[in-house]
Amino acid sequence: MIGINTAILPYGQGIGFAIPVSSARRIIGDLMTFGKVKKVFTGLTLQEINDRLAEHLEIPRKGVLVTEVAQDSNADGIGISPGDVIVSVNGKGIDGIGSFNDQISRFRVGESVELGVHRKGAVKLVSLILSEIPNSGKRGAAMAEKNRLGLGLADLNGATRDEFNIQVTSGVVVTAIRSGSLGDEIGLKPGDVIQTINRVPVTSAAELDEVLKRLPSGGRIILGVIRGTVGNLVLIAVP
Repeated sequence: MIGINTAILPYGQGIGFAIPVSSARRIIGDLMTFGKVKKVFTGLTLQEINDRLAEHLEIPRKGVLVTEVAQDSNADGIGISPGDVIVSVNGKGIDGIGSFNDQISRFRVGESVELGVHRKGAVKLVSLILSEIPNSGKRGAAMAEKNRLGLGLADLNGATRDEFNIQVTSGVVVTAIRSGSLGDEIGLKPGDVIQTINRVPVTSAAELDEVLKRLPSGGRIILGVIRGTVGNLVLIAVP
């Protein structure tokens, strides 16, 4: 067996879709062991490499560029740094983020993968133990109890991007909503990204929380919110 069918096109003769059997084994193993599927976390934020970027930075054309490493992650612990290029996973060449994710998705939380890391003209092999995506929900719930709008907030980084499947690269992530709060009433949801307040960019959860604390009662603010790939301006009357 090489795969498991997941869908068939009724109007396309002989055309179907399947997931690799290696991925199916991982999913089944997680369900049997943990009762749920645990998504692995590398701690890395990556960027595709094009010809101009490769020439300018003098890095390999094939691979993925590390742009951010989550603090205190396993990748941070083994010394991977922004500017490194991941060129292989367990000896298999990487030609983009898609192929990197495909290779990583074959492994389970707690397993180790060997990464080929290019730095300053040389490739070094390092072992990375895959961890589970950190859950920001508990921290967010505690913040939401105190936050003026009832929002749990977190910085936008590799961990929160993976946890909430976020595509944008700037802003602050809503991780929890206090039931019955103003944030709940206006329809904000965990995974929303607040990028601006009164059209001024916000760059950290601490900064946004402090701004919300200083707002005068009875005033109005406009939040620039991204949900998925759609942006909205949300008008709020401050209690």
